[in-house]
Amino acid sequence: MVCMLQVDEAVKIYRDLARIPRVKLGRICSEEAPGHLQVYSEWLQRDLERNEQIKFARGHIVQLDVTIPTPPYELSNE
Repeated sequence: MVCMLQVDEAVKIYRDLARIPRVKLGRICSEEAPGHLQVYSEWLQRDLERNEQIKFARGHIVQLDVTIPTPPYELSNE
């Protein structure tokens, strides 16, 4: 019984770690307006239920001391 509990705990840890996204690509572009930067990043994340890698992108607009995040959007179907 103890061995089965250890296997269940190992599976739970694997699933938790597989959900952590990792950066695939990142870019910093200067906007036309002074004091503005655009940060673009692409991420990979394992989806165990769909048995595939999910690719998604995030963007942030940095204005002097304010950062405005954009919602993530999935790129997997491109």
